[in-house]
Amino acid sequence: MKTYAVGECPVRQGDAGDSFYIIKRGSVDVIVEKEPGQGAVVAALGPGTFFGEMSLLTGAVRTATIRVKDDAEFVVIDRESFRSVLVSNPSIAESMSHILAERQAGLAAQREKLDAGTLERRKRDESGRLLHNIREFFGLLG
Repeated sequence: MKTYAVGECPVRQGDAGDSFYIIKRGSVDVIVEKEPGQGAVVAALGPGTFFGEMSLLTGAVRTATIRVKDDAEFVVIDRESFRSVLVSNPSIAESMSHILAERQAGLAAQREKLDAGTLERRKRDESGRLLHNIREFFGLLG
């Protein structure tokens, strides 16, 4: 468990990360910088939602900054803890890949003004790619 006060940033875009956060209490803004110093709030998250999963699941750098809006408490899960969960419950990787694909496609739709058909194809393709990357990153292929 970790707590953060209003205005703190537990995750910063571009940083390496090996954990993900489940919001137990409070709320956060998800901020994406297209250019240094030019950040836009792309989502607001509250209790029961999560962030930081892409770095945990694929080893990628953080793709957004998370700024606490209301004092918050998070459950923080590191890579090794999550790996043991995936080994015991492989279907979680598939569920997570669908959620990640939804988020990434939503961001792409905002940036690229995608039509509904293209958006659905992007979600499907991205979900398969992410599932493969997750399994590979955690050594679960084969």
